[in-house]
Amino acid sequence: MADTSFEQTLKSFPESYRPYIQALHDKHPNWTFEAFNTGLDWNEVLKNEALLKRKLVPAAGHTGYWNQASTSAISYIMDPRNWLNESYIYMFEKLSYDGNHDTVELVNSTLNGTFMCNAKCPGAPNNMTYAQVIVEAAKKSKVSAIHLAVRLRQEKGTSNDELGKGVSTKDGSHFYQANGDGNTVYYNFFNIGAAGDGKQTVINNGGKEAKAEGWTSPYLAIMGGAVKVYTGYIGIGQDTIYFEMFSVVNPKYYYWKQYAQNLTATLTEGSKIYETYKNAGLLNSSFVFRIPVYKNMPSSCKKPASPSGDERTTANPNTRLSGISATLIDMDGKSSNANLTPS
Repeated sequence: MADTSFEQTLKSFPESYRPYIQALHDKHPNWTFEAFNTGLDWNEVLKNEALLKRKLVPAAGHTGYWNQASTSAISYIMDPRNWLNESYIYMFEKLSYDGNHDTVELVNSTLNGTFMCNAKCPGAPNNMTYAQVIVEAAKKSKVSAIHLAVRLRQEKGTSNDELGKGVSTKDGSHFYQANGDGNTVYYNFFNIGAAGDGKQTVINNGGKEAKAEGWTSPYLAIMGGAVKVYTGYIGIGQDTIYFEMFSVVNPKYYYWKQYAQNLTATLTEGSKIYETYKNAGLLNSSFVFRIPVYKNMPSSCKKPASPSGDERTTANPNTRLSGISATLIDMDGKSSNANLTPS
């Protein structure tokens, strides 16, 4: 009966998906695969995802800088067939809370190597650790605790950032690193609302979100942020890491409603979840994967060539110029330098 059921599942996917799904099923027969037919044309989705500033990738050799993602980079990441393997399949895992997997021990293992591992969470009752707080937040928000832990790791890094260490404001618009000057300190652990051009704008927007929500401790920021992850994404159908990046589920939110601009976050988070489950010996558990299908998909979307040899450089290399100039040529063919305004 199980084999018959899987055969029906396999037929729900396009032919080009089936070899990958079959290989995963052979290795992990307890896994369930759901084909989600978006009903959307591949090229139309790609055109919308490639809008300026919608998808970014890290700039090679420039820490903290971002490049506009090229169309080829977006198509490569967006193509589900490229990630139907053990290492990345978890970007398609349904992100509902599961008490069998979402244990304090497993969450703490996910946080290994970060400032949150085995550490007390400031503001939490009963001296709770970050791992205990994350599990509590998962139960409250109905979101996978492993997903929350991986998301926090992605957003805060191993040593925390400004919004995680706490920011203050004097005018409600400009936020600065809290320095003990007596002003209220706000925290934003999931970096919700923290977007914009330039680092200070990101901090200001993330600070405004934290102030509006009253997140005056890391504990409140994690508990409140987890609920927002559910209500803002998972609860409206964006219930996988992939769908949080590519909003192709709910017509009301097509394309624009994405958790992050960082195109490669789907790979980072998916692979980290895989490592967590692998290290815990849980890869053969009963996971459910929700995998999108588009109309008129190309035969394949290969990894774009990197002009610098750095594999992270999957972006248009022409986004940052060292200078710009213009030359005037008159009717007689004589040339002269042109002054550009604004300079």
